[in-house]
Amino acid sequence: MEVVPNTLGELFGGDRSFIIPWFQRAYAWEPPRAAALLSDLIAHAERQGPRRRYHLGTIKLANGGASTVWPNASRPASIVDGHQRIVTFTILFAVLRDLDLVEGMSRRLAAMIELPSVNSGEATSSPPVHFRLNPQPAVSSLFAELVQKPAATREPLDHGFDPLSVSERNIIENRDYFRLQLSSEDWTPERRTALADYLIASCQVVCETWQDEDEAWRYFQLDEETQLPFDEASKIKSGLLEVFPGTERYEANLLWQELEKLLGQADVFALLGHIRTLKLRRRSEAPLEQDLIRAFQLDRNGLGFLKDDVLPQAYRLEAIRRHAIAGRPVPEPVRSALIHLDWINPNVWVPAALHWIEMRGVDDPEHTAFFARLEALVWCMRIAGTDPRTAENRIIRLLAEIEAGTSVAAMQEFEIDKKTIASALENLRSPNFRDKHFAVSVLRRLSVIWGADPGPVDGSRVTIEHILPQNVPKRAPWLKIIGSKNKARKHINRLGNLTFLSEADNQRAGTLPWNDKRQIFKRSAFVLSQRAAEEEEWSVKVIERRTDELIAALFAAWGIPV
Repeated sequence: MEVVPNTLGELFGGDRSFIIPWFQRAYAWEPPRAAALLSDLIAHAERQGPRRRYHLGTIKLANGGASTVWPNASRPASIVDGHQRIVTFTILFAVLRDLDLVEGMSRRLAAMIELPSVNSGEATSSPPVHFRLNPQPAVSSLFAELVQKPAATREPLDHGFDPLSVSERNIIENRDYFRLQLSSEDWTPERRTALADYLIASCQVVCETWQDEDEAWRYFQLDEETQLPFDEASKIKSGLLEVFPGTERYEANLLWQELEKLLGQADVFALLGHIRTLKLRRRSEAPLEQDLIRAFQLDRNGLGFLKDDVLPQAYRLEAIRRHAIAGRPVPEPVRSALIHLDWINPNVWVPAALHWIEMRGVDDPEHTAFFARLEALVWCMRIAGTDPRTAENRIIRLLAEIEAGTSVAAMQEFEIDKKTIASALENLRSPNFRDKHFAVSVLRRLSVIWGADPGPVDGSRVTIEHILPQNVPKRAPWLKIIGSKNKARKHINRLGNLTFLSEADNQRAGTLPWNDKRQIFKRSAFVLSQRAAEEEEWSVKVIERRTDELIAALFAAWGIPV
Protein backbone atom coordinates (compact mmCIF):
# COMPACT_ATOMS: atom_id res chain seq x y z
CA MET A 1 0.00 0.00 0.00
CA GLU A 2 1.21 3.50 -0.89
CA VAL A 3 -0.02 6.49 1.12
CA VAL A 4 0.41 9.88 -0.55
CA PRO A 5 -1.26 13.27 0.05
CA ASN A 6 -2.71 14.57 -3.22
CA THR A 7 -4.29 17.87 -4.14
CA LEU A 8 -7.43 17.47 -6.23
CA GLY A 9 -5.36 18.67 -9.17
CA GLU A 10 -3.00 15.74 -8.62
CA LEU A 11 -5.75 13.24 -7.86
CA PHE A 12 -7.62 14.11 -11.06
CA GLY A 13 -4.45 14.65 -13.10
CA GLY A 14 -2.05 12.77 -15.36
CA ASP A 15 -3.43 9.59 -16.87
CA ARG A 16 -5.23 8.48 -13.72
CA SER A 17 -8.81 7.37 -14.10
CA PHE A 18 -11.31 5.74 -11.77
CA ILE A 19 -13.94 3.06 -11.94
CA ILE A 20 -16.73 2.53 -9.43
CA PRO A 21 -17.33 -1.23 -9.11
CA TRP A 22 -20.89 -2.21 -9.96
CA PHE A 23 -21.39 -3.61 -6.44
CA GLN A 24 -20.35 -0.35 -4.72
CA ARG A 25 -22.92 1.59 -2.71
CA ALA A 26 -25.04 3.90 -4.84
CA TYR A 27 -24.35 7.64 -4.96
CA ALA A 28 -26.22 8.86 -1.89
CA TRP A 29 -25.26 12.50 -1.31
CA GLU A 30 -28.40 14.64 -1.33
CA PRO A 31 -28.45 18.44 -1.87
CA PRO A 32 -28.17 19.39 1.84
CA ARG A 33 -24.88 17.51 2.11
CA ALA A 34 -23.57 18.84 -1.21
CA ALA A 35 -24.67 22.34 -0.14
CA ALA A 36 -22.78 22.06 3.14
CA LEU A 37 -19.62 21.01 1.27
CA LEU A 38 -19.85 23.87 -1.24
CA SER A 39 -20.51 26.42 1.51
CA ASP A 40 -17.50 25.18 3.47
CA LEU A 41 -15.26 25.23 0.40
CA ILE A 42 -16.26 28.80 -0.45
CA ALA A 43 -15.66 29.95 3.12
CA HIS A 44 -12.15 28.44 3.13
CA ALA A 45 -11.32 29.66 -0.38
CA GLU A 46 -12.28 33.26 0.46
CA ARG A 47 -10.86 33.38 3.97
CA GLN A 48 -8.57 36.34 4.51
CA GLY A 49 -4.87 35.74 5.11
CA PRO A 50 -2.52 33.04 3.84
CA ARG A 51 -4.15 30.29 1.78
CA ARG A 52 -4.84 27.19 3.85
CA ARG A 53 -5.31 23.68 2.58
CA TYR A 54 -8.75 22.11 2.84
CA HIS A 55 -8.51 18.49 3.98
CA LEU A 56 -11.01 16.06 2.51
CA GLY A 57 -10.04 12.96 4.43
CA THR A 58 -8.77 9.65 3.06
CA ILE A 59 -9.78 7.75 -0.05
CA LYS A 60 -8.84 4.16 -0.82
CA LEU A 61 -8.00 3.03 -4.36
CA ALA A 62 -7.01 -0.30 -5.84
CA ASN A 63 -4.48 0.42 -8.58
CA GLY A 64 -5.39 -0.95 -11.97
CA GLY A 65 -1.75 -1.08 -13.07
CA ALA A 66 -0.59 -0.79 -16.68
CA SER A 67 -3.16 -1.00 -19.42
CA THR A 68 -2.99 -4.08 -21.62
CA VAL A 69 -4.70 -2.23 -24.47
CA TRP A 70 -3.22 1.26 -24.22
CA PRO A 71 0.46 1.05 -23.24
CA ASN A 72 0.71 4.77 -22.54
CA ALA A 73 -2.16 4.74 -20.05
CA SER A 74 -3.10 2.94 -16.86
CA ARG A 75 -6.22 0.91 -16.24
CA PRO A 76 -8.82 2.68 -14.12
CA ALA A 77 -8.22 2.42 -10.40
CA SER A 78 -11.14 0.91 -8.49
CA ILE A 79 -12.58 3.23 -5.86
CA VAL A 80 -12.77 1.21 -2.66
CA ASP A 81 -13.69 4.11 -0.35
CA GLY A 82 -14.36 7.73 -1.32
CA HIS A 83 -16.61 7.44 -4.34
CA GLN A 84 -19.21 9.86 -2.90
CA ARG A 85 -16.54 12.59 -2.79
CA ILE A 86 -15.08 11.76 -6.19
CA VAL A 87 -18.50 11.84 -7.87
CA THR A 88 -19.44 15.08 -6.11
CA PHE A 89 -16.23 16.85 -7.11
CA THR A 90 -16.60 15.65 -10.69
CA ILE A 91 -20.07 17.26 -10.72
CA LEU A 92 -18.67 20.48 -9.22
CA PHE A 93 -15.79 20.62 -11.73
CA ALA A 94 -18.24 20.14 -14.59
CA VAL A 95 -20.57 22.90 -13.39
CA LEU A 96 -17.68 25.36 -13.05
CA ARG A 97 -16.30 24.31 -16.44
CA ASP A 98 -19.61 25.21 -18.10
CA LEU A 99 -19.92 28.66 -16.51
CA ASP A 100 -18.07 31.84 -17.50
CA LEU A 101 -14.49 31.77 -16.22
CA VAL A 102 -11.25 33.63 -16.75
CA GLU A 103 -9.48 32.40 -19.88
CA GLY A 104 -7.75 29.04 -19.48
CA MET A 105 -9.59 27.79 -16.40
CA SER A 106 -12.30 25.98 -18.38
CA ARG A 107 -9.58 23.91 -20.09
CA ARG A 108 -7.98 23.11 -16.71
CA LEU A 109 -11.31 21.94 -15.36
CA ALA A 110 -12.08 19.95 -18.50
CA ALA A 111 -8.78 18.14 -17.96
CA MET A 112 -10.04 17.11 -14.49
CA ILE A 113 -13.00 15.38 -16.15
CA GLU A 114 -11.68 14.09 -19.48
CA LEU A 115 -8.61 11.96 -20.02
CA PRO A 116 -5.91 13.33 -22.33
CA SER A 117 -5.86 11.81 -25.79
CA VAL A 118 -4.02 8.51 -25.85
CA ASN A 119 -2.38 7.16 -29.00
CA SER A 120 -1.25 3.57 -28.63
CA GLY A 121 0.34 3.38 -32.05
CA GLU A 122 -1.60 0.24 -32.90
CA ALA A 123 -5.00 -0.50 -34.32
CA THR A 124 -7.62 -1.80 -31.89
CA SER A 125 -11.35 -1.98 -31.71
CA SER A 126 -11.38 -0.86 -28.07
CA PRO A 127 -11.60 2.93 -27.71
CA PRO A 128 -9.70 4.72 -24.95
CA VAL A 129 -11.55 5.65 -21.79
CA HIS A 130 -12.83 9.14 -22.49
CA PHE A 131 -13.67 10.26 -18.97
CA ARG A 132 -11.59 10.02 -15.82
CA LEU A 133 -14.52 8.72 -13.78
CA ASN A 134 -16.39 5.63 -14.94
CA PRO A 135 -19.43 5.24 -12.68
CA GLN A 136 -21.60 2.16 -12.34
CA PRO A 137 -23.28 1.10 -15.60
CA ALA A 138 -26.72 1.96 -14.20
CA VAL A 139 -25.88 5.69 -14.08
CA SER A 140 -23.01 6.02 -16.57
CA SER A 141 -25.12 7.15 -19.54
CA LEU A 142 -26.93 9.88 -17.61
CA PHE A 143 -23.68 10.97 -15.92
CA ALA A 144 -21.94 11.36 -19.28
CA GLU A 145 -24.82 13.18 -21.00
CA LEU A 146 -25.77 15.57 -18.19
CA VAL A 147 -22.48 16.04 -16.32
CA GLN A 148 -19.26 14.95 -18.03
CA LYS A 149 -19.63 16.02 -21.67
CA PRO A 150 -18.65 19.63 -22.50
CA ALA A 151 -21.55 22.02 -21.70
CA ALA A 152 -23.53 19.05 -20.29
CA THR A 153 -24.48 20.82 -17.06
CA ARG A 154 -26.32 23.47 -19.08
CA GLU A 155 -28.68 20.81 -20.43
CA PRO A 156 -32.05 20.51 -18.69
CA LEU A 157 -33.52 17.17 -17.81
CA ASP A 158 -36.00 16.58 -20.64
CA HIS A 159 -38.33 14.46 -18.55
CA GLY A 160 -39.42 14.24 -14.93
CA PHE A 161 -37.55 12.51 -12.14
CA ASP A 162 -39.97 9.59 -11.91
CA PRO A 163 -38.02 7.28 -14.29
CA LEU A 164 -34.76 8.00 -12.43
CA SER A 165 -33.15 5.96 -9.69
CA VAL A 166 -32.38 7.62 -6.35
CA SER A 167 -28.71 7.80 -7.35
CA GLU A 168 -29.50 9.50 -10.69
CA ARG A 169 -31.84 11.93 -8.94
CA ASN A 170 -29.10 12.90 -6.47
CA ILE A 171 -26.67 13.51 -9.35
CA ILE A 172 -29.08 15.86 -11.15
CA GLU A 173 -30.24 17.68 -8.02
CA ASN A 174 -26.67 18.32 -6.86
CA ARG A 175 -25.66 19.45 -10.35
CA ASP A 176 -28.57 21.88 -10.51
CA TYR A 177 -27.92 23.14 -6.96
CA PHE A 178 -24.24 23.87 -7.75
CA ARG A 179 -25.19 25.65 -10.96
CA LEU A 180 -27.90 27.75 -9.30
CA GLN A 181 -25.54 28.89 -6.54
CA LEU A 182 -22.51 29.59 -8.73
CA SER A 183 -24.39 31.39 -11.51
CA SER A 184 -26.03 34.02 -9.28
CA GLU A 185 -25.29 37.71 -9.77
CA ASP A 186 -22.64 37.93 -7.06
CA TRP A 187 -20.52 35.26 -8.76
CA THR A 188 -18.30 36.98 -11.33
CA PRO A 189 -16.06 34.97 -13.69
CA GLU A 190 -13.08 36.09 -11.58
CA ARG A 191 -14.64 34.83 -8.35
CA ARG A 192 -15.57 31.48 -9.92
CA THR A 193 -12.05 31.14 -11.32
CA ALA A 194 -10.54 31.80 -7.89
CA LEU A 195 -12.76 29.08 -6.39
CA ALA A 196 -11.78 26.63 -9.14
CA ASP A 197 -8.09 27.38 -8.57
CA TYR A 198 -8.54 26.76 -4.84
CA LEU A 199 -10.20 23.40 -5.53
CA ILE A 200 -7.40 22.32 -7.84
CA ALA A 201 -4.42 23.55 -5.85
CA SER A 202 -5.43 23.66 -2.18
CA CYS A 203 -7.99 20.91 -1.55
CA GLN A 204 -6.20 17.78 -0.44
CA VAL A 205 -6.95 14.10 0.16
CA VAL A 206 -4.79 11.38 1.59
CA CYS A 207 -4.74 8.70 -1.10
CA GLU A 208 -4.19 5.08 -0.04
CA THR A 209 -3.40 3.07 -3.15
CA TRP A 210 -3.29 -0.73 -3.02
CA GLN A 211 -1.71 -2.83 -5.74
CA ASP A 212 -3.97 -5.80 -5.00
CA GLU A 213 -7.69 -5.03 -5.23
CA ASP A 214 -8.80 -8.06 -3.17
CA GLU A 215 -6.41 -7.01 -0.43
CA ALA A 216 -7.81 -3.46 -0.52
CA TRP A 217 -11.37 -4.70 -0.08
CA ARG A 218 -10.30 -7.07 2.71
CA TYR A 219 -8.71 -4.23 4.70
CA PHE A 220 -11.68 -1.94 4.01
CA GLN A 221 -14.08 -4.60 5.32
CA LEU A 222 -11.88 -5.18 8.38
CA ASP A 223 -11.86 -1.45 9.09
CA GLU A 224 -15.65 -1.31 8.79
CA GLU A 225 -16.19 -4.32 11.04
CA THR A 226 -13.84 -3.21 13.81
CA GLN A 227 -15.23 0.30 14.22
CA LEU A 228 -17.37 0.82 17.33
CA PRO A 229 -21.04 0.70 16.27
CA PHE A 230 -21.88 3.96 18.07
CA ASP A 231 -24.69 6.16 16.91
CA GLU A 232 -24.09 9.88 17.32
CA ALA A 233 -26.10 10.09 20.55
CA SER A 234 -24.19 7.25 22.21
CA LYS A 235 -20.89 8.67 21.05
CA ILE A 236 -21.56 12.13 22.50
CA LYS A 237 -22.77 10.64 25.79
CA SER A 238 -19.61 8.56 26.12
CA GLY A 239 -17.36 11.50 25.19
CA LEU A 240 -18.94 13.93 27.65
CA LEU A 241 -19.49 11.75 30.70
CA GLU A 242 -15.95 10.42 30.43
CA VAL A 243 -14.53 13.82 31.47
CA PHE A 244 -16.99 14.45 34.31
CA PRO A 245 -15.45 14.21 37.80
CA GLY A 246 -15.68 10.60 38.94
CA THR A 247 -17.93 11.49 41.89
CA GLU A 248 -20.51 12.99 39.50
CA ARG A 249 -20.83 10.20 36.93
CA TYR A 250 -23.50 8.10 38.68
CA GLU A 251 -25.88 11.05 39.06
CA ALA A 252 -24.94 12.28 35.57
CA ASN A 253 -26.01 8.93 34.10
CA LEU A 254 -29.37 9.21 35.84
CA LEU A 255 -29.87 12.73 34.50
CA TRP A 256 -28.91 11.55 31.01
CA GLN A 257 -31.53 8.80 31.22
CA GLU A 258 -34.07 11.47 32.15
CA LEU A 259 -33.04 13.48 29.07
CA GLU A 260 -33.40 10.51 26.75
CA LYS A 261 -36.78 9.60 28.24
CA LEU A 262 -37.95 13.18 27.73
CA LEU A 263 -36.61 13.76 24.21
CA GLY A 264 -35.30 10.54 22.73
CA GLN A 265 -31.67 9.98 21.69
CA ALA A 266 -31.84 11.91 18.39
CA ASP A 267 -33.23 15.07 19.98
CA VAL A 268 -30.75 14.89 22.88
CA PHE A 269 -27.96 14.97 20.30
CA ALA A 270 -29.66 17.82 18.40
CA LEU A 271 -30.21 19.76 21.63
CA LEU A 272 -26.52 19.60 22.55
CA GLY A 273 -25.72 21.09 19.15
CA HIS A 274 -28.22 23.89 19.80
CA ILE A 275 -26.67 24.54 23.22
CA ARG A 276 -23.24 24.82 21.59
CA THR A 277 -24.64 27.38 19.15
CA LEU A 278 -26.23 29.36 21.97
CA LYS A 279 -22.98 29.35 23.95
CA LEU A 280 -20.42 30.00 21.19
CA ARG A 281 -22.57 32.24 18.95
CA ARG A 282 -20.61 31.05 15.96
CA ARG A 283 -20.48 28.08 13.65
CA SER A 284 -17.88 25.55 14.76
CA GLU A 285 -16.12 22.85 12.78
CA ALA A 286 -14.70 21.17 15.91
CA PRO A 287 -16.28 17.96 17.25
CA LEU A 288 -19.34 18.73 19.33
CA GLU A 289 -18.07 17.06 22.48
CA GLN A 290 -14.78 18.98 22.35
CA ASP A 291 -16.58 22.33 22.09
CA LEU A 292 -18.91 21.49 24.98
CA ILE A 293 -16.10 20.21 27.21
CA ARG A 294 -14.08 23.40 26.71
CA ALA A 295 -16.92 25.92 26.75
CA PHE A 296 -18.61 24.57 29.88
CA GLN A 297 -15.47 23.23 31.66
CA LEU A 298 -17.10 19.83 32.07
CA ASP A 299 -14.06 18.38 33.84
CA ARG A 300 -15.00 20.63 36.78
CA ASN A 301 -18.71 21.31 36.40
CA GLY A 302 -20.35 18.39 34.64
CA LEU A 303 -23.45 18.14 36.82
CA GLY A 304 -23.93 21.89 36.77
CA PHE A 305 -23.92 21.76 32.97
CA LEU A 306 -26.63 19.09 32.87
CA LYS A 307 -28.79 20.69 35.57
CA ASP A 308 -28.44 24.39 34.69
CA ASP A 309 -27.88 24.37 30.93
CA VAL A 310 -29.20 21.15 29.41
CA LEU A 311 -32.31 20.20 31.40
CA PRO A 312 -34.03 23.63 31.22
CA GLN A 313 -33.50 23.73 27.45
CA ALA A 314 -34.61 20.10 27.17
CA TYR A 315 -37.98 20.97 28.71
CA ARG A 316 -38.32 23.91 26.33
CA LEU A 317 -37.47 21.71 23.34
CA GLU A 318 -39.90 19.00 24.46
CA ALA A 319 -42.66 21.61 24.59
CA ILE A 320 -41.69 22.95 21.16
CA ARG A 321 -41.88 19.43 19.71
CA ARG A 322 -45.46 19.31 21.07
CA HIS A 323 -46.02 22.70 19.41
CA ALA A 324 -46.36 24.45 22.75
CA ILE A 325 -44.33 26.82 24.90
CA ALA A 326 -43.23 25.53 28.30
CA GLY A 327 -46.29 23.29 28.52
CA ARG A 328 -48.67 26.25 28.33
CA PRO A 329 -51.40 26.68 25.69
CA VAL A 330 -50.30 29.07 22.97
CA PRO A 331 -52.27 31.12 20.43
CA GLU A 332 -53.24 29.10 17.36
CA PRO A 333 -50.95 31.12 15.03
CA VAL A 334 -47.94 30.21 17.22
CA ARG A 335 -48.90 26.53 17.30
CA SER A 336 -49.38 26.53 13.53
CA ALA A 337 -46.01 28.19 12.92
CA LEU A 338 -44.26 25.57 15.09
CA ILE A 339 -45.97 22.77 13.15
CA HIS A 340 -45.00 24.25 9.79
CA LEU A 341 -41.41 24.86 10.88
CA ASP A 342 -41.12 21.15 11.65
CA TRP A 343 -42.37 20.28 8.16
CA ILE A 344 -39.66 22.20 6.34
CA ASN A 345 -36.66 21.90 8.68
CA PRO A 346 -36.76 20.37 12.16
CA ASN A 347 -33.53 21.86 13.51
CA VAL A 348 -31.96 25.00 12.00
CA TRP A 349 -34.44 27.40 13.66
CA VAL A 350 -34.54 25.74 17.10
CA PRO A 351 -31.72 27.78 18.76
CA ALA A 352 -33.64 30.98 17.99
CA ALA A 353 -36.87 29.53 19.37
CA LEU A 354 -35.17 28.28 22.55
CA HIS A 355 -33.45 31.61 23.16
CA TRP A 356 -36.61 33.61 22.45
CA ILE A 357 -38.61 31.59 24.99
CA GLU A 358 -35.79 31.74 27.54
CA MET A 359 -35.54 35.52 27.21
CA ARG A 360 -39.24 36.39 26.84
CA GLY A 361 -41.00 33.76 28.97
CA VAL A 362 -44.29 32.07 28.18
CA ASP A 363 -46.75 34.96 27.89
CA ASP A 364 -44.94 37.53 25.75
CA PRO A 365 -47.34 39.46 23.48
CA GLU A 366 -44.87 39.24 20.59
CA HIS A 367 -44.87 35.43 20.39
CA THR A 368 -47.24 35.39 17.42
CA ALA A 369 -45.23 37.93 15.43
CA PHE A 370 -41.89 36.24 16.23
CA PHE A 371 -42.87 32.74 15.18
CA ALA A 372 -44.70 33.97 12.08
CA ARG A 373 -41.56 35.77 10.87
CA LEU A 374 -39.36 32.82 11.85
CA GLU A 375 -41.55 30.50 9.77
CA ALA A 376 -41.35 32.82 6.75
CA LEU A 377 -37.56 33.10 6.98
CA VAL A 378 -36.89 29.38 7.40
CA TRP A 379 -39.26 28.30 4.63
CA CYS A 380 -37.94 30.91 2.21
CA MET A 381 -34.32 29.92 2.87
CA ARG A 382 -35.13 26.23 2.42
CA ILE A 383 -37.01 26.73 -0.85
CA ALA A 384 -34.30 29.09 -2.14
CA GLY A 385 -31.63 26.46 -1.50
CA THR A 386 -29.75 28.60 1.01
CA ASP A 387 -26.74 26.55 2.06
CA PRO A 388 -26.66 25.24 5.65
CA ARG A 389 -23.71 27.42 6.69
CA THR A 390 -25.46 30.61 5.57
CA ALA A 391 -28.75 29.58 7.19
CA GLU A 392 -27.03 28.72 10.47
CA ASN A 393 -25.13 32.03 10.50
CA ARG A 394 -28.39 33.89 9.89
CA ILE A 395 -29.95 32.24 12.94
CA ILE A 396 -26.83 33.00 15.01
CA ARG A 397 -27.11 36.70 14.13
CA LEU A 398 -30.79 36.55 15.07
CA LEU A 399 -29.76 35.36 18.55
CA ALA A 400 -27.97 38.67 19.11
CA GLU A 401 -31.13 40.63 18.25
CA ILE A 402 -33.15 38.48 20.65
CA GLU A 403 -30.50 39.03 23.34
CA ALA A 404 -30.65 42.80 22.81
CA GLY A 405 -34.41 42.85 23.35
CA THR A 406 -35.08 44.15 19.83
CA SER A 407 -38.76 44.27 18.93
CA VAL A 408 -39.83 41.69 16.35
CA ALA A 409 -40.75 44.37 13.82
CA ALA A 410 -37.25 45.85 14.04
CA MET A 411 -35.29 42.57 13.73
CA GLN A 412 -33.07 42.92 10.66
CA GLU A 413 -32.35 39.20 10.33
CA PHE A 414 -36.01 38.58 9.55
CA GLU A 415 -35.71 40.76 6.45
CA ILE A 416 -35.52 38.41 3.45
CA ASP A 417 -33.20 39.75 0.74
CA LYS A 418 -34.07 39.97 -2.95
CA LYS A 419 -31.60 37.24 -3.93
CA THR A 420 -33.22 34.70 -1.58
CA ILE A 421 -36.69 35.61 -2.81
CA ALA A 422 -35.57 35.34 -6.45
CA SER A 423 -34.01 31.90 -5.85
CA ALA A 424 -37.14 30.70 -4.05
CA LEU A 425 -39.35 31.90 -6.90
CA GLU A 426 -37.11 30.19 -9.46
CA ASN A 427 -37.38 26.87 -7.61
CA LEU A 428 -41.14 27.18 -7.14
CA ARG A 429 -41.56 27.90 -10.88
CA SER A 430 -39.17 25.13 -11.91
CA PRO A 431 -40.36 22.61 -14.54
CA ASN A 432 -39.05 19.96 -12.13
CA PHE A 433 -40.77 21.32 -9.01
CA ARG A 434 -42.31 17.93 -8.17
CA ASP A 435 -38.83 16.50 -7.71
CA LYS A 436 -37.67 19.08 -5.16
CA HIS A 437 -37.25 17.77 -1.63
CA PHE A 438 -39.67 20.40 -0.33
CA ALA A 439 -42.43 19.84 -2.93
CA VAL A 440 -44.71 17.80 -0.68
CA SER A 441 -44.33 20.28 2.19
CA VAL A 442 -45.22 23.21 -0.09
CA LEU A 443 -48.38 21.49 -1.34
CA ARG A 444 -49.36 20.63 2.22
CA ARG A 445 -48.72 24.21 3.37
CA LEU A 446 -50.90 25.54 0.54
CA SER A 447 -53.68 23.20 1.61
CA VAL A 448 -53.51 24.70 5.11
CA ILE A 449 -53.67 28.22 3.68
CA TRP A 450 -56.89 27.25 1.94
CA GLY A 451 -58.36 25.72 5.07
CA ALA A 452 -57.55 22.02 5.44
CA ASP A 453 -54.36 20.11 6.29
CA PRO A 454 -54.48 16.82 4.33
CA GLY A 455 -52.01 15.17 6.70
CA PRO A 456 -48.80 13.36 5.74
CA VAL A 457 -48.43 12.21 2.15
CA ASP A 458 -48.26 8.46 2.77
CA GLY A 459 -48.92 6.92 -0.64
CA SER A 460 -52.36 5.60 0.30
CA ARG A 461 -54.63 8.05 2.10
CA VAL A 462 -52.83 11.04 0.53
CA THR A 463 -50.98 10.89 -2.80
CA ILE A 464 -49.73 13.46 -5.30
CA GLU A 465 -51.71 13.58 -8.53
CA HIS A 466 -50.39 15.02 -11.82
CA ILE A 467 -53.43 16.68 -13.38
CA LEU A 468 -51.92 16.70 -16.87
CA PRO A 469 -50.92 12.99 -16.83
CA GLN A 470 -47.31 11.89 -16.69
CA ASN A 471 -47.83 9.44 -19.55
CA VAL A 472 -50.17 10.94 -22.10
CA PRO A 473 -51.64 8.20 -24.34
CA LYS A 474 -51.33 8.56 -28.10
CA ARG A 475 -54.31 10.28 -29.72
CA ALA A 476 -55.59 11.25 -26.27
CA PRO A 477 -57.65 14.46 -25.95
CA TRP A 478 -54.80 15.82 -23.83
CA LEU A 479 -52.53 16.04 -26.90
CA LYS A 480 -55.04 18.18 -28.74
CA ILE A 481 -55.02 20.61 -25.82
CA ILE A 482 -51.28 20.58 -24.97
CA GLY A 483 -49.86 20.16 -28.48
CA SER A 484 -47.28 17.39 -28.15
CA LYS A 485 -45.71 14.99 -25.67
CA ASN A 486 -42.52 17.08 -25.66
CA LYS A 487 -44.48 20.18 -24.70
CA ALA A 488 -46.40 18.22 -22.08
CA ARG A 489 -43.18 17.01 -20.43
CA LYS A 490 -42.18 20.63 -19.74
CA HIS A 491 -45.30 21.20 -17.62
CA ILE A 492 -46.13 17.85 -16.00
CA ASN A 493 -44.02 18.44 -12.88
CA ARG A 494 -44.78 22.13 -12.40
CA LEU A 495 -46.34 23.31 -9.14
CA GLY A 496 -49.51 24.36 -10.97
CA ASN A 497 -50.11 20.84 -12.32
CA LEU A 498 -50.09 19.08 -8.95
CA THR A 499 -52.76 18.29 -6.41
CA PHE A 500 -53.64 15.75 -3.71
CA LEU A 501 -55.89 12.71 -4.15
CA SER A 502 -56.49 9.49 -2.29
CA GLU A 503 -54.78 6.43 -3.76
CA ALA A 504 -58.10 5.09 -5.07
CA ASP A 505 -59.02 8.41 -6.72
CA ASN A 506 -55.50 8.74 -8.13
CA GLN A 507 -55.77 5.36 -9.84
CA ARG A 508 -59.29 6.17 -11.02
CA ALA A 509 -58.18 9.51 -12.50
CA GLY A 510 -55.19 8.06 -14.34
CA THR A 511 -55.00 9.52 -17.85
CA LEU A 512 -58.69 10.38 -18.11
CA PRO A 513 -59.60 13.53 -20.08
CA TRP A 514 -59.99 16.69 -18.04
CA ASN A 515 -63.80 16.67 -17.97
CA ASP A 516 -63.78 13.20 -16.39
CA LYS A 517 -60.94 13.99 -13.99
CA ARG A 518 -62.71 17.16 -12.99
CA GLN A 519 -65.67 15.20 -11.61
CA ILE A 520 -63.33 13.14 -9.42
CA PHE A 521 -61.68 16.35 -8.18
CA LYS A 522 -65.05 17.92 -7.33
CA ARG A 523 -65.87 15.00 -5.03
CA SER A 524 -62.38 14.87 -3.50
CA ALA A 525 -61.82 15.58 0.19
CA PHE A 526 -58.74 17.67 -0.66
CA VAL A 527 -59.04 21.41 -1.06
CA LEU A 528 -56.33 21.60 -3.74
CA SER A 529 -58.36 19.28 -5.98
CA GLN A 530 -61.63 21.04 -5.23
CA ARG A 531 -60.12 24.37 -6.29
CA ALA A 532 -58.53 22.83 -9.41
CA ALA A 533 -61.97 21.51 -10.39
CA GLU A 534 -63.16 25.11 -10.72
CA GLU A 535 -61.23 25.32 -14.02
CA GLU A 536 -63.34 24.82 -17.16
CA GLU A 537 -60.34 23.44 -19.07
CA TRP A 538 -56.80 22.31 -18.28
CA SER A 539 -54.10 23.75 -20.51
CA VAL A 540 -50.54 25.09 -20.40
CA LYS A 541 -51.91 28.57 -19.71
CA VAL A 542 -53.96 27.27 -16.79
CA ILE A 543 -50.92 25.44 -15.34
CA GLU A 544 -48.80 28.60 -15.60
CA ARG A 545 -51.52 30.79 -14.11
CA ARG A 546 -52.22 28.32 -11.30
CA THR A 547 -48.48 28.13 -10.52
CA ASP A 548 -48.39 31.90 -10.05
CA GLU A 549 -51.58 31.86 -7.97
CA LEU A 550 -50.23 29.18 -5.64
CA ILE A 551 -46.94 31.04 -5.21
CA ALA A 552 -48.79 34.28 -4.49
CA ALA A 553 -50.91 32.54 -1.83
CA LEU A 554 -47.81 31.05 -0.20
CA PHE A 555 -45.91 34.34 -0.06
CA ALA A 556 -48.98 36.26 1.09
CA ALA A 557 -49.29 33.90 4.06
CA TRP A 558 -45.70 34.82 5.00
CA GLY A 559 -46.16 38.53 4.37
CA ILE A 560 -43.52 38.54 1.62
CA PRO A 561 -44.23 40.65 -1.48
CA VAL A 562 -43.69 38.75 -4.73
